[in-house]
Amino acid sequence: MADHSTIEHVDASWNPVSGCRPCSPGCAHCFAARLTAEHDPGRDFREIRLHPDRLGIPATWRQHRRILVCSMGDLFHPEVPAAFIGRVFRAMAASPQHSYLVLSKHPGRMGPVLYGDTSGSGLRAGQAPPHVWLGTSIEDQTWTDRRLPLLLGSGWPGRFWVSAEPLLGPITLGAYLPFLAWAVGGGESGLDARGAHPAWVRSLRDQCLTHGLPWFWKQWGNRVHRSLLDDRSARQGIDEWVTMRSRAEGGRMLDGVEWTQIPPEIAGPHSPQLGLFTKYERTQ
Repeated sequence: MADHSTIEHVDASWNPVSGCRPCSPGCAHCFAARLTAEHDPGRDFREIRLHPDRLGIPATWRQHRRILVCSMGDLFHPEVPAAFIGRVFRAMAASPQHSYLVLSKHPGRMGPVLYGDTSGSGLRAGQAPPHVWLGTSIEDQTWTDRRLPLLLGSGWPGRFWVSAEPLLGPITLGAYLPFLAWAVGGGESGLDARGAHPAWVRSLRDQCLTHGLPWFWKQWGNRVHRSLLDDRSARQGIDEWVTMRSRAEGGRMLDGVEWTQIPPEIAGPHSPQLGLFTKYERTQ
Protein backbone atom coordinates (compact mmCIF):
# COMPACT_ATOMS: atom_id res chain seq x y z
CA MET A 1 0.00 0.00 0.00
CA ALA A 2 1.47 3.32 -1.00
CA ASP A 3 0.07 6.80 -0.81
CA HIS A 4 2.29 9.14 -2.84
CA SER A 5 3.51 6.22 -4.95
CA THR A 6 6.86 6.25 -6.74
CA ILE A 7 5.16 4.68 -9.78
CA GLU A 8 5.46 7.48 -12.30
CA HIS A 9 1.98 7.53 -13.86
CA VAL A 10 -0.07 7.33 -10.64
CA ASP A 11 -0.34 9.13 -7.31
CA ALA A 12 -1.00 6.08 -5.15
CA SER A 13 -1.33 2.31 -5.26
CA TRP A 14 -3.97 0.26 -3.45
CA ASN A 15 -3.64 -3.48 -2.90
CA PRO A 16 -6.80 -5.21 -1.71
CA VAL A 17 -5.28 -8.30 -3.40
CA SER A 18 -1.61 -9.27 -3.34
CA GLY A 19 0.32 -12.11 -4.88
CA CYS A 20 0.32 -13.51 -8.40
CA ARG A 21 1.74 -16.25 -10.62
CA PRO A 22 3.66 -15.97 -13.90
CA CYS A 23 1.47 -16.28 -16.97
CA SER A 24 3.50 -14.79 -19.86
CA PRO A 25 7.06 -13.66 -20.73
CA GLY A 26 6.49 -10.23 -19.17
CA CYS A 27 6.25 -11.91 -15.76
CA ALA A 28 9.74 -13.40 -15.83
CA HIS A 29 11.36 -10.61 -13.78
CA CYS A 30 8.27 -9.36 -11.92
CA PHE A 31 9.05 -6.27 -9.87
CA ALA A 32 6.28 -7.05 -7.38
CA ALA A 33 7.72 -10.51 -6.71
CA ARG A 34 11.15 -8.96 -6.30
CA LEU A 35 9.89 -6.35 -3.84
CA THR A 36 8.08 -9.02 -1.85
CA ALA A 37 11.24 -11.11 -1.63
CA GLU A 38 13.23 -8.08 -0.45
CA HIS A 39 10.77 -6.79 2.17
CA ASP A 40 8.98 -9.97 3.24
CA PRO A 41 11.41 -12.85 2.59
CA GLY A 42 9.20 -15.43 4.29
CA ARG A 43 6.28 -14.72 1.99
CA ASP A 44 5.53 -16.84 -1.07
CA PHE A 45 4.48 -14.32 -3.73
CA ARG A 46 2.65 -17.06 -5.62
CA GLU A 47 0.13 -17.26 -2.77
CA ILE A 48 -2.91 -15.10 -3.61
CA ARG A 49 -4.02 -13.11 -0.58
CA LEU A 50 -7.18 -11.08 -0.05
CA HIS A 51 -7.07 -8.02 2.20
CA PRO A 52 -10.62 -7.00 3.17
CA ASP A 53 -9.16 -4.70 5.84
CA ARG A 54 -7.81 -2.48 3.05
CA LEU A 55 -11.10 -1.95 1.24
CA GLY A 56 -11.87 1.27 3.10
CA ILE A 57 -8.47 2.95 2.57
CA PRO A 58 -9.35 5.07 -0.51
CA ALA A 59 -12.27 6.59 1.39
CA THR A 60 -9.79 8.01 3.92
CA TRP A 61 -7.97 9.91 1.14
CA ARG A 62 -10.04 13.04 0.71
CA GLN A 63 -8.10 14.69 -2.13
CA HIS A 64 -8.16 13.29 -5.65
CA ARG A 65 -5.63 10.56 -6.38
CA ARG A 66 -4.93 8.57 -9.50
CA ILE A 67 -4.82 5.09 -7.97
CA LEU A 68 -3.28 1.96 -9.47
CA VAL A 69 -5.33 -0.99 -8.23
CA CYS A 70 -3.31 -4.06 -7.18
CA SER A 71 0.23 -3.05 -8.11
CA MET A 72 1.36 -6.04 -6.00
CA GLY A 73 -1.03 -8.56 -7.50
CA ASP A 74 -3.78 -9.04 -10.07
CA LEU A 75 -7.38 -8.27 -9.12
CA PHE A 76 -8.76 -10.61 -11.80
CA HIS A 77 -6.43 -13.51 -11.10
CA PRO A 78 -8.46 -16.75 -11.43
CA GLU A 79 -8.06 -17.48 -7.70
CA VAL A 80 -9.62 -14.18 -6.60
CA PRO A 81 -13.29 -14.89 -5.87
CA ALA A 82 -15.83 -12.97 -7.93
CA ALA A 83 -17.57 -11.87 -4.75
CA PHE A 84 -14.40 -10.20 -3.46
CA ILE A 85 -13.82 -8.44 -6.78
CA GLY A 86 -17.36 -7.17 -6.41
CA ARG A 87 -16.50 -5.73 -3.00
CA VAL A 88 -13.48 -3.97 -4.50
CA PHE A 89 -15.67 -2.37 -7.17
CA ARG A 90 -18.21 -1.27 -4.58
CA ALA A 91 -15.37 0.32 -2.59
CA MET A 92 -14.27 2.22 -5.70
CA ALA A 93 -17.83 3.33 -6.39
CA ALA A 94 -18.01 4.66 -2.83
CA SER A 95 -14.99 6.96 -3.36
CA PRO A 96 -15.64 8.78 -6.64
CA GLN A 97 -13.22 11.55 -5.69
CA HIS A 98 -10.44 9.34 -7.08
CA SER A 99 -9.58 7.88 -10.47
CA TYR A 100 -8.92 4.14 -10.42
CA LEU A 101 -6.70 2.31 -12.90
CA VAL A 102 -7.37 -1.43 -12.83
CA LEU A 103 -4.68 -3.44 -14.64
CA SER A 104 -4.86 -7.19 -15.23
CA LYS A 105 -3.22 -9.90 -17.28
CA HIS A 106 -6.52 -11.81 -17.12
CA PRO A 107 -8.96 -9.55 -18.98
CA GLY A 108 -11.07 -12.53 -20.00
CA ARG A 109 -12.48 -12.62 -16.46
CA MET A 110 -13.61 -9.01 -16.45
CA GLY A 111 -16.96 -9.27 -18.20
CA PRO A 112 -18.19 -12.52 -16.61
CA VAL A 113 -17.13 -11.40 -13.12
CA LEU A 114 -18.38 -7.82 -13.21
CA TYR A 115 -21.70 -8.54 -14.87
CA GLY A 116 -22.31 -12.08 -13.65
CA ASP A 117 -24.95 -13.01 -11.12
CA THR A 118 -22.44 -13.83 -8.38
CA SER A 119 -20.13 -10.80 -8.56
CA GLY A 120 -21.84 -8.52 -6.07
CA SER A 121 -20.36 -5.57 -7.95
CA GLY A 122 -23.71 -3.83 -8.14
CA LEU A 123 -23.19 -3.32 -11.88
CA ARG A 124 -25.73 -4.17 -14.53
CA ALA A 125 -24.90 -4.71 -18.20
CA GLY A 126 -24.03 -1.39 -19.77
CA GLN A 127 -22.98 0.22 -16.48
CA ALA A 128 -19.49 1.43 -15.53
CA PRO A 129 -18.39 4.00 -12.94
CA PRO A 130 -16.77 6.77 -15.01
CA HIS A 131 -13.88 7.12 -12.55
CA VAL A 132 -12.84 3.46 -12.97
CA TRP A 133 -10.74 2.52 -16.01
CA LEU A 134 -10.02 -1.07 -17.04
CA GLY A 135 -6.68 -2.00 -18.56
CA THR A 136 -4.47 -4.89 -19.51
CA SER A 137 -0.72 -5.49 -19.73
CA ILE A 138 0.92 -6.22 -23.07
CA GLU A 139 4.58 -6.94 -23.76
CA ASP A 140 4.75 -7.80 -27.46
CA GLN A 141 2.45 -8.36 -30.42
CA THR A 142 1.50 -11.89 -29.42
CA TRP A 143 0.15 -10.83 -26.04
CA THR A 144 -1.39 -7.67 -27.48
CA ASP A 145 -3.47 -9.79 -29.83
CA ARG A 146 -4.41 -12.22 -27.05
CA ARG A 147 -5.36 -9.75 -24.34
CA LEU A 148 -6.73 -6.65 -26.01
CA PRO A 149 -9.65 -8.41 -27.74
CA LEU A 150 -10.64 -9.86 -24.36
CA LEU A 151 -10.42 -6.45 -22.70
CA LEU A 152 -12.39 -4.68 -25.42
CA GLY A 153 -14.92 -7.52 -25.54
CA SER A 154 -15.59 -7.44 -21.79
CA GLY A 155 -18.81 -5.47 -22.16
CA TRP A 156 -17.36 -2.61 -20.10
CA PRO A 157 -18.83 0.63 -21.51
CA GLY A 158 -16.29 2.84 -19.75
CA ARG A 159 -12.68 3.77 -20.53
CA PHE A 160 -9.90 1.34 -21.44
CA TRP A 161 -6.16 1.76 -21.08
CA VAL A 162 -3.11 -0.35 -21.81
CA SER A 163 0.29 -0.82 -20.17
CA ALA A 164 3.12 -1.93 -22.45
CA GLU A 165 5.56 -2.75 -19.66
CA PRO A 166 7.95 -4.41 -19.78
CA LEU A 167 8.10 -3.74 -23.50
CA LEU A 168 9.77 -6.84 -24.97
CA GLY A 169 9.07 -6.44 -28.67
CA PRO A 170 7.47 -4.22 -31.31
CA ILE A 171 3.73 -3.62 -31.00
CA THR A 172 1.25 -2.37 -33.58
CA LEU A 173 -1.97 -1.28 -31.90
CA GLY A 174 -3.76 -0.81 -35.23
CA ALA A 175 -7.50 -1.39 -34.97
CA TYR A 176 -7.36 -1.31 -31.16
CA LEU A 177 -6.34 2.35 -31.02
CA PRO A 178 -9.80 3.96 -31.38
CA PHE A 179 -11.02 2.07 -28.31
CA LEU A 180 -8.20 3.10 -25.96
CA ALA A 181 -8.11 6.22 -23.77
CA TRP A 182 -4.49 5.98 -22.59
CA ALA A 183 -1.28 4.09 -23.36
CA VAL A 184 1.54 3.70 -20.84
CA GLY A 185 4.84 2.00 -21.60
CA GLY A 186 8.10 1.20 -19.88
CA GLY A 187 11.30 -0.78 -19.97
CA GLU A 188 12.12 -3.49 -17.45
CA SER A 189 13.73 -2.77 -14.09
CA GLY A 190 16.15 -4.96 -12.18
CA LEU A 191 19.74 -6.02 -12.82
CA ASP A 192 18.55 -8.89 -15.05
CA ALA A 193 16.37 -6.56 -17.12
CA ARG A 194 15.70 -7.10 -20.81
CA GLY A 195 16.10 -3.97 -22.92
CA ALA A 196 13.35 -2.05 -24.72
CA HIS A 197 14.66 -1.08 -28.14
CA PRO A 198 14.19 2.62 -28.94
CA ALA A 199 12.65 1.72 -32.31
CA TRP A 200 9.81 -0.12 -30.54
CA VAL A 201 9.17 2.84 -28.25
CA ARG A 202 9.25 5.40 -31.06
CA SER A 203 6.77 3.29 -33.02
CA LEU A 204 4.32 3.16 -30.11
CA ARG A 205 4.75 6.87 -29.44
CA ASP A 206 4.10 7.76 -33.06
CA GLN A 207 1.02 5.52 -33.25
CA CYS A 208 -0.40 7.27 -30.19
CA LEU A 209 0.42 10.77 -31.42
CA THR A 210 -1.09 10.09 -34.83
CA HIS A 211 -4.37 9.02 -33.24
CA GLY A 212 -4.41 11.65 -30.49
CA LEU A 213 -3.99 9.03 -27.77
CA PRO A 214 -2.16 10.29 -24.64
CA TRP A 215 1.21 8.52 -24.30
CA PHE A 216 3.22 8.09 -21.10
CA TRP A 217 6.71 6.58 -21.18
CA LYS A 218 7.65 5.60 -17.61
CA GLN A 219 11.26 4.50 -17.82
CA TRP A 220 13.96 2.80 -19.84
CA GLY A 221 14.72 0.59 -16.86
CA ASN A 222 18.07 -0.98 -16.07
CA ARG A 223 18.98 -2.07 -19.59
CA VAL A 224 19.48 0.86 -21.94
CA HIS A 225 20.40 0.93 -25.61
CA ARG A 226 23.68 2.71 -26.28
CA SER A 227 22.06 5.05 -28.81
CA LEU A 228 20.18 6.72 -25.95
CA LEU A 229 23.32 7.63 -24.02
CA ASP A 230 25.59 10.60 -24.55
CA ASP A 231 28.83 10.07 -26.45
CA ARG A 232 30.96 9.75 -23.33
CA SER A 233 28.70 7.13 -21.74
CA ALA A 234 28.31 5.27 -25.01
CA ARG A 235 32.05 4.95 -25.46
CA GLN A 236 32.28 3.29 -22.07
CA GLY A 237 29.92 0.54 -23.18
CA ILE A 238 31.21 -2.59 -24.88
CA ASP A 239 27.93 -4.11 -26.06
CA GLU A 240 24.92 -2.65 -27.81
CA TRP A 241 23.16 -2.54 -24.43
CA VAL A 242 24.38 -0.93 -21.21
CA THR A 243 23.29 -2.11 -17.75
CA MET A 244 22.46 0.78 -15.44
CA ARG A 245 22.85 0.68 -11.67
CA SER A 246 19.25 1.83 -11.18
CA ARG A 247 16.19 2.52 -13.26
CA ALA A 248 16.50 6.19 -12.32
CA GLU A 249 19.91 6.25 -13.98
CA GLY A 250 18.32 4.90 -17.14
CA GLY A 251 15.99 7.91 -17.22
CA ARG A 252 12.84 8.56 -19.23
CA MET A 253 13.91 10.82 -22.09
CA LEU A 254 13.16 9.99 -25.71
CA ASP A 255 14.18 12.44 -28.43
CA GLY A 256 14.67 15.19 -25.87
CA VAL A 257 11.24 14.80 -24.27
CA GLU A 258 9.83 13.12 -21.17
CA TRP A 259 6.57 11.72 -22.46
CA THR A 260 4.19 12.42 -19.59
CA GLN A 261 0.80 12.75 -21.25
CA ILE A 262 -2.14 12.05 -18.94
CA PRO A 263 -5.79 12.08 -20.03
CA PRO A 264 -7.52 15.17 -18.59
CA GLU A 265 -10.38 13.04 -17.24
CA ILE A 266 -8.04 11.47 -14.66
CA ALA A 267 -5.20 13.99 -14.50
CA GLY A 268 -6.10 15.78 -11.29
CA PRO A 269 -5.02 19.26 -10.23
CA HIS A 270 -1.31 18.49 -9.74
CA SER A 271 -0.56 16.45 -12.87
CA PRO A 272 1.78 17.60 -15.64
CA GLN A 273 0.04 19.54 -18.37
CA LEU A 274 -0.55 17.98 -21.75
CA GLY A 275 0.69 19.78 -24.81
CA LEU A 276 3.79 17.75 -25.67
CA PHE A 277 2.78 17.49 -29.33
CA THR A 278 4.12 20.97 -30.07
CA LYS A 279 7.18 20.40 -27.89
CA TYR A 280 7.97 17.19 -29.74
CA GLU A 281 7.57 18.81 -33.14
CA ARG A 282 10.10 21.48 -32.18
CA THR A 283 12.74 18.80 -31.48
CA GLN A 284 12.57 17.36 -35.00
